[in-house]
Amino acid sequence: WNSRSRSAVGRHLGTVVGKRRWLEPEEYANLLRDTKVFINTPSPVDLVSPRVLECMASGAVVFCQESEQFKRMFPSNTYVAFATDLSDFDRKLTNLIVNIKLREQITKNAREFVTPAHSWEVRVKTLLDIVTKRLVKQ
Repeated sequence: WNSRSRSAVGRHLGTVVGKRRWLEPEEYANLLRDTKVFINTPSPVDLVSPRVLECMASGAVVFCQESEQFKRMFPSNTYVAFATDLSDFDRKLTNLIVNIKLREQITKNAREFVTPAHSWEVRVKTLLDIVTKRLVKQ
């Protein structure tokens, strides 16, 4: 997950324009750590990006459009959702920016949820367990 395009054309354009570049891991981690509110828009197929988990673990409040996928994956006290018509976007974003105690509580809840259940180690173990079970069934 970085700021460079996946396509060769996009990478070339980013280099020419100077708008996209590779972030070193330490720089990326510092950006996440310094982020107060991460505004997340839905992917075309309603996937939840690993960046959401990284932001939650790093202490940024995830501010996202209402999504069934988020409701299935995360407790409601670990992120803030705005309406799909954006009718409450300004109010909720302003509240997140000015209400430090609210941000602190949400980030605490998110870290407590994400840290034990959503690390890369847990993901790899889960995938290996699934593969092993399927191989044993054959």
